[in-house]
Amino acid sequence: MIYVIDDTNMIYVIDDTNMIYVIGYTNMIYVIGDTNMIYVIGDTNMIYVIGDTNMIYVIDYANMIYVIDYANMIYVIDDTNMIYVIDDTNMIYVIGYTNMIYVIGDTNMIYVIGDTNMIYVIGDTNMIYVIDDIVIDDTNMIYVIDDIVMGDTNMIYVMDELFRGSLVIIAQSSLLMQIKLPFHLLQLHKKGNDLFD
Repeated sequence: MIYVIDDTNMIYVIDDTNMIYVIGYTNMIYVIGDTNMIYVIGDTNMIYVIGDTNMIYVIDYANMIYVIDYANMIYVIDDTNMIYVIDDTNMIYVIGYTNMIYVIGDTNMIYVIGDTNMIYVIGDTNMIYVIDDIVIDDTNMIYVIDDIVMGDTNMIYVMDELFRGSLVIIAQSSLLMQIKLPFHLLQLHKKGNDLFD
């Protein structure tokens, strides 16, 4: 064990498991473990975690959460209830405080669901679909019936509570993805919680 305290109140701790703790005068704490774990807690409540599976968690004073895992997934939740998700298939999901949802896929597909229930789809063949009340497309078979949207290829399910934050499932080809926030993450929001009620 090695302890070092200098005139700037810096404390370094190195043990036989290659653990390094650093506490600075700005209340910064750095922890590097033998599994490449890095924890950083700063005076602005910043928390950085880098794990042996390339996991990165960041929580700052604005309730921002950044998560980067070994599958290149990026989740961002800020105080305006914005959610950005970028995965290894280049899919981007964005849920904003105006209930806007943007989805950009690896096939250049763009889905936009806005607070006016408008859905815009721009595909790699420059196809543009605008769904307002009810539209049936004979290629991608997209049905809009009252409060639900279903397609037999690019499956899009939208429940009537979507614009109050209910479940949204978007499947591209055979890939099924679900956007749903854990309860404990919802508590981090400072405003707009009614979006997820």
